[in-house]
Amino acid sequence: MSRLRMFRINGFDSVTKSIEFYFKADRESDDKLICNFCVADQGIFYYRKGSKILTGKETDRARYSHDGFISMEDLGELFEELGKAGLSNFEPEVEKQWKITRKGKRVAIELADRDTE
Repeated sequence: MSRLRMFRINGFDSVTKSIEFYFKADRESDDKLICNFCVADQGIFYYRKGSKILTGKETDRARYSHDGFISMEDLGELFEELGKAGLSNFEPEVEKQWKITRKGKRVAIELADRDTE
């Protein structure tokens, strides 16, 4: 599981012309930073762990130098597919886990039975 370490909401950014929600996510188990995100009208922006987002050294350049992006249209398609895979019908008593693999520029996400080792 993860949790928010810190966050900021830009009510309406005059440069991007949108509402922005920036946050840092930690792993609950060891308090290590997972990543930094910005959720905006255009989609979700990903920033590497060492970015200056949400620090005293944050600049406009840091904000606009994201390391990844997924558009709202792509997110809609992603959640449609996750629903088809069983996300919306997820039952807590069923031992399932998300298996994520990467091959080059392709990422595969599948809902699989949890390993019982």
